[in-house]
Amino acid sequence: MQSRTMRSRPLRTLLLTIVCAALAASALNCNWGSSSPPAIQTEVKPTIISTFPPNGGTGPYNLYTPRPDTTYPHFSVYFSKTMDISTINSATITCSGFRDSVNCQVLSQKILNGDNISFLVVMRKGGKPALFDINTTYTVSIDASVTDNLGNPLGTTHTFSFKPEPYFRAVTFNFNNGDTLIPNSVAVYFNSKLSQPITSAVSITPGVSSPVTIDTTYDSTSVVINTALKTVPGTSYAVEVSGSAADGAGNTIHSAVQRSFTVPPIVISRSVFSLQDVNLSTQFRLSFNYPMVVSSIDSAFSFTPATTLITSAGSSELSLHALNDFLPNTDYTISLSTVLSTINGFHIASPYVVQFHTAQFAVTHLPANGEVNVSTHDIIELDFTGAVNTLTVAAPGNVTVTPETAHTWTFSEGTTPGKEIYAYFVPTAILGSGVTYQVIISDSIQSIAGYYLAAPDTFSFRTGY
Repeated sequence: MQSRTMRSRPLRTLLLTIVCAALAASALNCNWGSSSPPAIQTEVKPTIISTFPPNGGTGPYNLYTPRPDTTYPHFSVYFSKTMDISTINSATITCSGFRDSVNCQVLSQKILNGDNISFLVVMRKGGKPALFDINTTYTVSIDASVTDNLGNPLGTTHTFSFKPEPYFRAVTFNFNNGDTLIPNSVAVYFNSKLSQPITSAVSITPGVSSPVTIDTTYDSTSVVINTALKTVPGTSYAVEVSGSAADGAGNTIHSAVQRSFTVPPIVISRSVFSLQDVNLSTQFRLSFNYPMVVSSIDSAFSFTPATTLITSAGSSELSLHALNDFLPNTDYTISLSTVLSTINGFHIASPYVVQFHTAQFAVTHLPANGEVNVSTHDIIELDFTGAVNTLTVAAPGNVTVTPETAHTWTFSEGTTPGKEIYAYFVPTAILGSGVTYQVIISDSIQSIAGYYLAAPDTFSFRTGY
């Protein structure tokens, strides 16, 4: 049931925590109890606690490799104090081992444990991150002149070396092992530049009518197979990089790797979950997880008993509702036969059938019967189980409120455009405080199809003070 949009909303409160800190040369009047304000250690030099990778380390590590979702740096440095990020740049951090000259760029800084600060650094060559070479040692030097945020210098130059990529390897795929998905493409990302022979070492089983190609987008370090509209619904696939794979420099892969995924069967889902006492104005939407041939939707569709429908079919969805509402208290059946076909020629395995039963033409309301402490600014909401003839709602004597209350009527649609199923009795002045109101709803109210309410209704509520 739709809630009353005109009812008052609860306020949200933003709680701010104010921290009282002792700052040099400030005149803040903070109550520290019996303790003295903490001293700010303005002359303590920062130190480097550790680095990642560690000095002398050999990978492979979760560091930068070219791929769409990478957020990994080339290395990280952990300091003992909050640092002045403006002093950490290409002039104060150098990295040797790359084939060409590179510049550093700080990706971010994070507080990890207390004041231990991590700077995530990526080395850039031209406009993009530099690629680590296979079996190569890199040496990073951090100059003594970098300072903390109080201006204290590191004081000594720090140097560390590491070998991030000891061998050629497949870093990741664009799907997780065991995923269920309908892929537009399958990609494998490596840690080194590739050449054409790699395409014969990557395969997908069962096969698809598309070749393995090198994707030049990510420094030519990945291969891709176009699988859009080429996989079979309800089928499992394995993507394998064989042990004979080699990069463009001739480095043989460290180990073969395989991942699998499953393409789901054709699935039709509906927008209406409860199939009993369905609103007479309900719009059904049947959604397809594969793009369908629109003409096959029309050919496969049937509806009983015969009803004048408003339908709209597209490759991904079929929507329908009755022109003048469904009949009250009636069984209906929606069917899609196996004529239904995806745009690449696959059919549903068996007919899709939805059976539903409609409600009587009836009304519910807010406030609820017997409700107390109702706001004097409230309205009365009537929710009908079908599109209501608004003239019959507003007709004198069809909705009676006692004590008599000056009001206007407004109406709104449900899920189906043009079908008004909500009526709002809106007092022109606030309701009286501590007053019991009685509402009588006549069964003379009609639906747009001419059906009368199944029964009259009477309810009461009491306002607060």
